[in-house]
Amino acid sequence: MPSSTLEHGPTASPAKHVWIELIGFDNTLPDFGAEAVLGDMGERPERLSLLLFSAEFVHAHRDDDDGLIPTECTSYAARPVAVRGPRQDWTRSQLRGLVRALQGAGVAVFFAIFDLYQFELDGRTQQGSWNLDHPELTVTDRMGAKRPGLINPLGRLADGTPYVDTLTSGLTAVFVYYGFDGLHGADGLSSPRLPLWAADFSDDMIEQFEEHRSTPVPAGFTTERAAWIWASARREWIAFLALRWEAFWSTVSESLHAIGAIVILNNAWMRDPFEALYRFGIDYRTLAAAGVDGFVLETVAAGVELLEAPTHPPIHGQMAAVLLIRAHLPHMPLAGLVSVHDTYEQWDVVHTAPAMLERDQRLLTSLRAWDPGERESTACLDASLYCLADGIAADVWADLDRLRSTCDTAPRDGAGGFTLLYSPRTLDTEVDRFIEDRVAHTHTLLSSLLRAGAIVGTIASAEQHASVTGPVLVLRPDLYPDALLDEIRAAHDQVVALGPVDGGPEFSGSWRLSIQSDRTAAPVESTVTQRDFRPASTYDEVIETWLIELPMQLPPPALVAEAARALRPGIGDGGPLGNPGASTAIQIVVAVDSATSAEVILHNTEYRFRDAQFTAERPIVSARSLSGDLAFPVRFTGRTLTARVPPKGVVAIRLQLEDIT
Repeated sequence: MPSSTLEHGPTASPAKHVWIELIGFDNTLPDFGAEAVLGDMGERPERLSLLLFSAEFVHAHRDDDDGLIPTECTSYAARPVAVRGPRQDWTRSQLRGLVRALQGAGVAVFFAIFDLYQFELDGRTQQGSWNLDHPELTVTDRMGAKRPGLINPLGRLADGTPYVDTLTSGLTAVFVYYGFDGLHGADGLSSPRLPLWAADFSDDMIEQFEEHRSTPVPAGFTTERAAWIWASARREWIAFLALRWEAFWSTVSESLHAIGAIVILNNAWMRDPFEALYRFGIDYRTLAAAGVDGFVLETVAAGVELLEAPTHPPIHGQMAAVLLIRAHLPHMPLAGLVSVHDTYEQWDVVHTAPAMLERDQRLLTSLRAWDPGERESTACLDASLYCLADGIAADVWADLDRLRSTCDTAPRDGAGGFTLLYSPRTLDTEVDRFIEDRVAHTHTLLSSLLRAGAIVGTIASAEQHASVTGPVLVLRPDLYPDALLDEIRAAHDQVVALGPVDGGPEFSGSWRLSIQSDRTAAPVESTVTQRDFRPASTYDEVIETWLIELPMQLPPPALVAEAARALRPGIGDGGPLGNPGASTAIQIVVAVDSATSAEVILHNTEYRFRDAQFTAERPIVSARSLSGDLAFPVRFTGRTLTARVPPKGVVAIRLQLEDIT
């Protein structure tokens, strides 16, 4: 059996993981299709996660070799056909044979399940039988309505037994029978499917909340009780749910660790630590303490952008989230989800928008965290998890492998651009403040700056700032002690700080940008008052999907643009050809290896080809594109290079500069 140990550490490129449905395999073959699938993948993945859709797989398990696994588990929601062929019925012994065949090929095998129980089969909407037998776990929304097919993992059965006890008992039996290496807790099981203000407001959950706070919730209809909780006990509700999720995964992790299995979880709906906690009651820190062994970050920016058409392209928000999650989980293995295709959800990136796929993978794997002990930066992401991986031709896998192998994740001495100084200790205060004043939190500010063209590719501990070289950024300085801010300004020449002038209920809409270019001189400050800022009484009840951004008090766009202009140092500057630095249509990521070696990623944010220009601080000796066959030639003269960048894509260029020492 292959090792299932997860590791976070320095590597030359991200590890290869895949997420695939059972419908991608073939149980009529002696090895159940394992070699056919792995053969097309080229480089063998270290880890494979089988999407089995529903916990019905666990609850319906019997030690019966000839028994069939539930139909909805043989493909995503029982969809009838995939790229390789139609859905097949699988016996338990056939699935066990597939697991063993994959492990025999050196691949660790996990299985992934959602909180879902509803699916379409034979022209009818159906639900898993276990869910039908336990309606008390069906999610109740704030209006008192039941949400068919969704269960609340934190609920209790009718006899008062916590659902987690039933789940862990079933999981133990499943792992003993099949020999899986680990559990992949996916959407709705790793975090609630609906935000905390929308659900679950069942009598059971409100009763659990009352037990937690030792005080009753005012009597009334469900909608009245839900409204009271979010308006009058919001912080308690958030803390209560965070504790419940911690206890849930502590129970599961302890049970699976006892039999040698490990647990990985999706993060909460593409969300950073703040919104994971505020929206969903998920505290990444406490889940790590509960025994979770690794996280899969839902970094599927391209898939979301093409399918959902959000207000802003989500890539910048996901870049910011990856940096902040790494700060909260400095030693936790993190895999980034790569948008490939999903024929059930009906989106495809690998064939229709390969430039966007490359954009996501290069930008996200370029993000780094500063190690104060080693005095170097290491990649935030340890692995690329391809979603979903069935039916991909061998030549496409070859392109994906080539892209991943040229994403440089080896340690570096320099940061490249600004380093964000951040302390996870500010999270709880930031949540408290947000409830009072709705002021934009750290992640939103960082996302806005990245969207405006700022070069911030590294994160470091604010308390250990002294080990950081190069320019630094502080967001929400109102959350940090004045003594620490004074230390930072005294220790670093270039310091940019952006945040509200005041916080709490007295927030007046004023924002301050401070730019220090020399530690011996006073910083230049710009203070702007936002005239149309929203009052603190703006609530969230109208928002149910994670695709809609929370209403909050944002800094004026002009101030964000001014800050972004100050956040573009490094080995050079760039922009559209003939007008360097004047537009954010071409954005730059600079990864510095040394004074004479660097990688530059030119990111085109528009849906048309753009000519990009980059000017280095030293004469360019050589420039080599890493972006494969689709990249246009790179031209350079002296200190300046130009390249044509595809729509919504990137061109990554390895630069060698003249040694002038």
